[in-house]
Amino acid sequence: AAGSLEDVMSVDDVKLQGLALDSTGKKAAILNGELVKEGETVGRVTVKSISRNKVIIMIDEDAHELDIYGEIQ
Repeated sequence: AAGSLEDVMSVDDVKLQGLALDSTGKKAAILNGELVKEGETVGRVTVKSISRNKVIIMIDEDAHELDIYGEIQ
């Protein structure tokens, strides 16, 4: 995985490390060591949605599903 989300070139550079809820109940994901929320964009990566065990991200125009258990679809 890339060092940070700023360095991501492809889905292979993204590591889903955890999922969390903040104090207001908003969902967040830990991607490459960075806490990101739904709708947030860092570099070329936009977090489209966060569910119980997966995150859907966009890298440029391409959607990718990251499973907390390590499967990429």
